[in-house]
Amino acid sequence: TGRWSLEVPVPVEMPEWEKARRLAEAIAGRELEFGPPPPPSSESVARAGALLADAGFPSRGFLVVCAGTRPGLALKDWGEAKWSRFRATVAREDGRPMIFLGNPKEAASVDRIRSALPRGAVSVSLAQQPPPVPVAHALISRADAYVGRDSGPMHLAAASGRPLLALFGGGHWPRFIPPAARGVILTRVTPCRGCNFDCPFPEPYCVSSVPLDAVLEAWRSLSGEDGLRVVEMP
Repeated sequence: TGRWSLEVPVPVEMPEWEKARRLAEAIAGRELEFGPPPPPSSESVARAGALLADAGFPSRGFLVVCAGTRPGLALKDWGEAKWSRFRATVAREDGRPMIFLGNPKEAASVDRIRSALPRGAVSVSLAQQPPPVPVAHALISRADAYVGRDSGPMHLAAASGRPLLALFGGGHWPRFIPPAARGVILTRVTPCRGCNFDCPFPEPYCVSSVPLDAVLEAWRSLSGEDGLRVVEMP
């Protein structure tokens, strides 16, 4: 077999999807047109529908949430108390059911956030037994919107064309901003951004200091967003 090597110089801060595009075009030797990713398989859609039915949820008209902390995640997370206040306000104003995604190490935090929801708010947590990625993709593709942190489900929401509201830390900023069709991303500008999450401070101020009012304003404007709005707060 033959061997070959190819070098494509890019700046570190370039979004990762753009780096991948440039590498693919260099390999192909021509410009490429990238369409939307394939939709979830019929099997994944059926399994997602069964999950929704088991939870007593509608097949559409719900929100997907990634909010809940665990060891090793704190440097990317807004904070459990802030998520609790935000989710409670959204539940009072909105009323749509909420599906919380995560993993078993986040399940206790997710339950505490859900316990702060007002009486009558409808929610379910799939964190203790998370669905496989293809099924999560199918769930997210049916959601009205994604709300949460920079996460795998956030990227699935972007790939599915769902509106998203996401809070970002500055450790890898702005490399993992998704090529979302609609949404709002918020982060706090700090002199230490780009630290690769080697944070010298008691908490990640690049995300933890984003004000609740700013996140609520972004949420209330989400339905009217056209394109992706990135808010870098000084």
